[in-house]
Amino acid sequence: MSAVCMRLFDLHCDTLFECVKYDCSIMHNACHVDMERGKSFSPWYQCFAAWVRDKTPPQTAAAQIETMLRRAYAFEAAHPDAFHVLQSGAELAFSPPAACTAILTVENCKMDEKITVGSLPQSWIDAGVKMISLTWDGENAWAQGCRGDPRCGLTASGREAVRQMETRHILPDAAHLNRRGFWELLEVTARPIVVSHTASAMLHPIARNLTDAQFCAVRERGGLVGLSLCPEHLGAPTLSRMIAHLEQFLSLGGEKTVALGCDLDGIEIPTAFGGIRVLETLYEQLLKRNYAESLADDIFFRNAYRFFTKQYI
Repeated sequence: MSAVCMRLFDLHCDTLFECVKYDCSIMHNACHVDMERGKSFSPWYQCFAAWVRDKTPPQTAAAQIETMLRRAYAFEAAHPDAFHVLQSGAELAFSPPAACTAILTVENCKMDEKITVGSLPQSWIDAGVKMISLTWDGENAWAQGCRGDPRCGLTASGREAVRQMETRHILPDAAHLNRRGFWELLEVTARPIVVSHTASAMLHPIARNLTDAQFCAVRERGGLVGLSLCPEHLGAPTLSRMIAHLEQFLSLGGEKTVALGCDLDGIEIPTAFGGIRVLETLYEQLLKRNYAESLADDIFFRNAYRFFTKQYI
C-alpha cells in the first residue's frame, strides 16, 4: 500500500440498508463498508443512502427510510469518535470530529403522492438529509427511473419536490432518472446537480449510465458525477474497466467534475476486493498510470468536498 495519505469523499453506499437488514454494527461487519476497513482514509466523508426497493409499498418505504436514518444516529451515539452524522453543511468548514463523517441521503422517493405533493417529509429535513435521489430504476410519484417509461420524466409532484429541495438546500441526485427526467430536472432547477453513482454510456451503453452530452451538461452547470464500481454499470468487474470509464469522463473535460460514488453494499463485487479497501488499490493504480497526485486527490476527495462546501457554506 502506498504511503501517500488518502482522503476520501464517496457519494454513495447502501450500507445503512445492509446494517438494518442484518442488524449489524458499523464498526465491524460483513458488508463492504465498516469503520475498521475505512480507517486508512483521513479525512473520510461518506454519503450513506436510505434506500428502498421499487416494489416496496409506499407506507412501508416511509417506515424503512425512517429506520435507516435513525440507525445512523444510533451509530453516532454508540461510537462518537468513529462516526459522526453531518447535520449542518456549515460543519464542512471545520475539522471532522470523527473518523468518518456521514452525509445522509435518500434513494428512491417511493412515497404516497398525496403525502409528497408540495412538501418534503419533515422527518428527512429534521434528520439532516443532504441529497435525494428522485427515483430508483422504476416509476414513483416523482419521476420515471432508468427502466421506466421513456416517454415520461418528472411528474408535477416531482417538479414541486425539486423546488422544495432548493429552498431547503437539499441536492437533487439524478443517478437513477431516465434520460427525459434528467433533462427535465435541469430545466426545473438552475442549481448544479449531482449524479451520485454512474458510469459512461459511451463505453457501456445502458440506460443507467450517462451519455457524453449528459456528463457535459452536468459539468457545464458546475455539478458533480460519482463514478460507480458496479460491474453492471462498468461492463466488467475490474478496476481497469473502472479506470477506462474514468478516462472517458476526463476526456470530456471532467477533471473537476468526476468523483467517486462507488455504490458499495448496493452491488456485488469480487470478495478479493476487500470492500472499501479496494479504493486503496484503485489509488495505487492511478499513480502507477502516472496520474498526478493532485488529480487523484481531486477524484478521491477534493472535487466532492469543494462542491459540497460551495453548496452549503
